[in-house]
Amino acid sequence: MDIFLSKLEIATMVVLLVFAVLNITQFSKPSSTGIAAWGVLFVLLISIFISDRLINELADYSVGFTRLVWYFGFAAVDLLAIMAIYKLHIKLSVEFDKVAVFCVRMLQLLAIIQVVRFFDRHVLDVLGSIYQVAIPSINAIMVIVVASATAVSLSKKN
Repeated sequence: MDIFLSKLEIATMVVLLVFAVLNITQFSKPSSTGIAAWGVLFVLLISIFISDRLINELADYSVGFTRLVWYFGFAAVDLLAIMAIYKLHIKLSVEFDKVAVFCVRMLQLLAIIQVVRFFDRHVLDVLGSIYQVAIPSINAIMVIVVASATAVSLSKKN
């Protein structure tokens, strides 16, 4: 576990923040892509907080408990973001677009990866390399999809 953010993580958050703000400022009503962008940004920001807290406060006490909180904590954050995205779509009367559905599916995949990795870590411990690559890759892919969809929407608007 490394508390320092990689350049990919920083770039992912900055790009996502820019496109999330663009979705709010450039469109007259909330967009499905914008809601998804804010949901994914929520996951990334909360994940940083969880990482920092776990490494600084829990890791010294119990490795097993820290792992439990680590993997299931991230899975819970992913599921909370899915719920928030869904509830915001209903509350704001916004129809899901393909980008939001894609982001929700990717968040579901991230939650599954966390749970699978937790059990793998206790049984075989063979998925470590895949886990380390999969999480940032999925996050980067979601950002690319949100950024592309926002750029297309902005070009159609003008």
